Amino acid sequence: MLTLKRYWRILATGISFFLFGLGAIFIGFVFYIVAIIPFLNKQKKARKTIHLSCKFYIRLMQWLGLLDYSITLNQQSKLSGTLIIANHPTLLDAVFLFAMFEDLCCITKAKLWKNPFTAGPVRVANFIANDNADFISIAVNKIQQGENILIFPEGTRNSNNDSLIFKRGAANIAVQSACDILPILIKCYPKTLGKNEKWYQVPTSKPIFTISALPIIHIQDCIDTTRPRTLQYRDLTDYLCNLYKKNSQD
Repeated sequence: MLTLKRYWRILATGISFFLFGLGAIFIGFVFYIVAIIPFLNKQKKARKTIHLSCKFYIRLMQWLGLLDYSITLNQQSKLSGTLIIANHPTLLDAVFLFAMFEDLCCITKAKLWKNPFTAGPVRVANFIANDNADFISIAVNKIQQGENILIFPEGTRNSNNDSLIFKRGAANIAVQSACDILPILIKCYPKTLGKNEKWYQVPTSKPIFTISALPIIHIQDCIDTTRPRTLQYRDLTDYLCNLYKKNSQD
């Protein structure tokens, strides 16, 4: 039986998704304008706008009573040329991460580059499409220039942390750039907005997100970097996947 609070959360979720859509339309229009303005650090402005918009949206959802969250990220100010990885249990994971980091380059789904409302922001922010044949080398180059790259090693949402399957993209980037890795662990209880879940399928109680940074990973400390690269990719992928499985169960 639905309680009054749960009815409200269904209604408020609909309102928040509607506002998110309106915001995406407005921001998309603004970025089309920004793209034609010369002599402007468009990438920095775009990423700052995305950061502030996501920060506002998360706080709005909290104010509406849709969620609560706890974030532990003590190493944020020290990052430069770092690969940031995260597990992907919910639809809001990327929103949280953009809210946490002001200047972040993200490896995104290809469909965002074809959507008229998101194509402007991802292009002006110089994100990387995951269907680009050179996305690994582009990410490596950006890291070597001091940018921080965000990637979800699973490639898509996974509502069951016990069966994590990581693709090798993150490991390929880390090995080729010899960069440090910052793992972000996202937990959500009760689970919500997982893969194949509808927006109106809200849990019986308000979900709480716990987002924490695990210790920085130096790849030379966890794999043998003298082995052939193909084996390093496999070893690092296995190491990262096992790391998340272990910490997800704690």
